[in-house]
Parts: sequence; C-alpha cells; structure tokens
Amino acid sequence: MKNRDVYLNRRLFLVLGTFIIGSIAWVIFMYNGIYGERGMSQVSVVGISYDSIESLSLLDQIELLEEIEEYNEKTEYILSEYAKRRDALGYFANIKLARFYALNNKVEGSTYYNQAIGLYETKELKYEYAEFLKFNDIEKAAKVLVELLPDMAAIEGLESLGISHEDILDILFTKKQWQTYINYYRQNYGSEFEEIELDKKLKFGIALGNLGRYTEALSILEELNNKIVDNVDFKWWYARSLEELGQVREAKELYKGIG
Repeated sequence: MKNRDVYLNRRLFLVLGTFIIGSIAWVIFMYNGIYGERGMSQVSVVGISYDSIESLSLLDQIELLEEIEEYNEKTEYILSEYAKRRDALGYFANIKLARFYALNNKVEGSTYYNQAIGLYETKELKYEYAEFLKFNDIEKAAKVLVELLPDMAAIEGLESLGISHEDILDILFTKKQWQTYINYYRQNYGSEFEEIELDKKLKFGIALGNLGRYTEALSILEELNNKIVDNVDFKWWYARSLEELGQVREAKELYKGIG
C-alpha cells in the first residue's frame, strides 16, 4: 500500500511538473511572438493584434510602426486604425500608409499624406507629397509647391510640372515674394526691358518699390509714365518713389490723382 502511494505521488509530481514546464514554455513563446527575440526593444507585429499593441508603451508602439516593412491585410488594418489618431502614433501610421500607397501608385496615398501634414507639417513631407501628386493630380501638386515658395526647389518643381515662367512670376508677385520675383525675372528675362511688355515692367518696378529700392524703381516707372493710364498701382508706386527720393512736389500731384 505504501509503495502504491509513493507511485501515485510520483505520477502526480510528474504531471504537475510537465504542466508547469509547458506553461513556462508557452509564456516564453508568446513573449517572443509579441516582443521579438531581443525583448521589449524589438517589437514584432507577428502574432499581435491592434488591441494588444495599444497595451505597449508609447516608445514600443512607435518602434513597431517604424519597423513594419511587409504590408499585408493585417499590417494595413493596424496602420489604418492608428492613422485615425491625432498623436505621434497617428502621424507615423499616416506616413507609413502614404508611402505604401505611393509605392504602389494608389490615389489613396493622398488622404494619408494630408492627414500626416495636418498633424505635423514639414517641408520634406510636403515635397514628398507633391512628388506623389505629380503622377495623380498635377493641379494639386502645383498648389502644394506654391505653398512652399519662395524655395528654389518649389520653383523647379513648378517648372517640372510645365508651369510657364510667366505664371510662376505671377504667383510670386501675388504671394509678395519680391526678392524671389526679381531674381526669377532677371534669370528669365535679363535686365533689358525694351522688349518686355508694360505690365511686366510695372510689376518689376512695384517689386523694387516694395523692397525699398526706390532709385531702381523710379528709373523703370518713369519710363512707363504716359504709357500707362488710369492705373492706381502705377501712380502710387511712382509717387512713393518720387517722395522717398525727395521729389515731394511731384509726388503730391500724383497722390491727388489717386483720389
């Protein structure tokens, strides 16, 4: 009887030991499946759901999003859920999805670029978005590049879209980017004004006036006197240039005509 009890105790101990060892092995397996072989610093999306990701620390969640390289139905779902957020995690997820769609030339990328830019705007991201739009929506690409003016890279981007020099000058003038306007004007038309239309000469003179370069402005505006009629902008900047250069009486007469 005693031997039988010893035998049963040994069997029970063996079963319990096997159960405990198996449980430990299962925990280790699940830990590696979630966090990777290197522990918490190496998060893996394999075998993990969106809900369980949310339970991780902020840094681990960001690291997980940054390390996603293989896009499939599961990772796309996880990223799309994160993309709804209005925080750093949402920002990273939107960029990931935008680049994924851009790589596959899918128009959905526009949504995620816009959402990422709305969360945190950088020039680099806007240039990247404009590059994506070149192949999907040229008009939108131009609008994004216009927002990046007066960067020379933005001007070159507009030129690559087929936007004419005249249109780029008009955009720069409207945005009051005076120095860039003058530089771009001279780059494309030089300093000779004989063959240039009156409207372009006037805008060039106005740009100089806005920069306080009244002597240069006056030399151009005087040439336009009696050639441009009933143009308030011309009269104003002609008068301003005269006034700033000490020709007050002549300036007053012009101011009277502005009314």
